[in-house]
Amino acid sequence: MITQQRKTNKWYTTILTLTILIPIVYVLYLLLMVQNENQSIEELLNTQPIYVVLLLVSFINPIWGHFLNQIPKEARVKKGRGDRFLSLMLISQVVVGNLIMAFLVFITKRKLPHTSNTQPLTAFEKTVASILLVLSLFSGFVLLKLTL
Repeated sequence: MITQQRKTNKWYTTILTLTILIPIVYVLYLLLMVQNENQSIEELLNTQPIYVVLLLVSFINPIWGHFLNQIPKEARVKKGRGDRFLSLMLISQVVVGNLIMAFLVFITKRKLPHTSNTQPLTAFEKTVASILLVLSLFSGFVLLKLTL
């Protein structure tokens, strides 16, 4: 059981780390683009609206990470709050096309230890997850429209 918990913690920590790193790396990428094209960030975002949507998507991830981090370790089990929140995050990541993060979320869900009692999300967690899912669906729709 302890080995299983360590594996779970490793995957869970990886997701938490990536939720923080994704927006930082994306902002650095945008700054490099601005520097290479000799234009302001405002000009770049106005001429390429897809970057605005991707910026929104990148800033949704730290919110997912924050709420995943707030779930106590004992609730990070199958059919627990962690599992349910990871399921919603998986949907969000697939909708916006973040397949690497979706894969990591899927692996983390599979590695969660089993429990006999179920733990539903709190009303606040459901509300936040719903808002994040709506933002993800909106972003995914806009990304689809911009790329077609």
